[in-house]
Amino acid sequence: SSFLWAMELASEQSKAAKEKGNGYFRAGNWDLAIGAFSEALSFASELAVTEPRHLAVCYCNRAACYQSRMSAGDWELVVQDCNAAVDLDPNYVKAYGRLFAAQDSLGLKAQALSTWDRLQEIDPAAANKLAVRRQQLHSEHTVDALNSAKDRAAAAVSEATEAVQNSGNGAGATEDESQDHDAVAAAQELKEKGNEFFSAGNNREALDMYSQALATSPPADKKNRAVYFSNCAACHLKLEEWSMAALQCTKAIEANPTFIRPYQRRAQAKEAMGRFQEAASDLEKVVQLDNGKAGELEKHIAALKSKATASEGSNGKEPTQEEMLGQLKNFGTSLLGKFGMKPDDFKMDKDPSTGAMNFSYGK
Repeated sequence: SSFLWAMELASEQSKAAKEKGNGYFRAGNWDLAIGAFSEALSFASELAVTEPRHLAVCYCNRAACYQSRMSAGDWELVVQDCNAAVDLDPNYVKAYGRLFAAQDSLGLKAQALSTWDRLQEIDPAAANKLAVRRQQLHSEHTVDALNSAKDRAAAAVSEATEAVQNSGNGAGATEDESQDHDAVAAAQELKEKGNEFFSAGNNREALDMYSQALATSPPADKKNRAVYFSNCAACHLKLEEWSMAALQCTKAIEANPTFIRPYQRRAQAKEAMGRFQEAASDLEKVVQLDNGKAGELEKHIAALKSKATASEGSNGKEPTQEEMLGQLKNFGTSLLGKFGMKPDDFKMDKDPSTGAMNFSYGK
């Protein structure tokens, strides 16, 4: 069909540009390689559904160029491209490795720790190669966070101790309990800083604060950790980093399965990724936990299920003539314009003897 022909042409053009970029990269021509990979990615909107892995590789390869070139601002571009790569392929090991290196170099310690955790889940061997640096980051981050909240935590402990003594209870807190109290207080302070950044629209800075809160808080403090994970997800949603948002929501739910907000945020991420049935299931869970939201979410759930059914029903279905022309025209300037064509250049006629549809191109 015309639709498939146009898709195949886009795929060929994108892959040719990618191979050109690989050649420039091997020759050390970083700027030319970046241009070639950018050309390959110009077809992202057309190929995101059919060839996500190809696009993920292009993003990761362009990130490698930025990492090798190291001009001002290139580490930020590595982060941006690697996040795009893992959104397209959530199990892309190499992209997580480069993302970890970039976040580490930018001093985004807490975000690097979160990236390492994801790498550990999908490829323990690859994560193990970075384990020494990960441990250093964890130690540095914990010390930094505790020091930043030292005065506040010390005052809180002093006040609690005095209260116990005044009540006549001589059993003071144990050393472990005091340390946990310090860590909880420090994590809460980091969360408040994150909230300030988030309210101001500084989503990267907010994400770093929430990630620091996670690195600081005790593992047993599950309810607060669920909030920190959910807040990280909110930042990823603002940054349109859908797979990372979904991952953080899942961790929040694991920490506190009755916490409604991460189900809602994961549904938003899944819907953006085109995983409509999963998004509907998350919203159904919200209704299960809070029946008062049934009226608010009923239409949205129904719409998601309808999209899921339509998506499943389109697999392997032969499009009608009207659908084929409609699909082709929808590409318009976004695809055919890249080849110097326009939708009206394509015509379809029925062969009276066979009933078959003949497709032709001509200006």
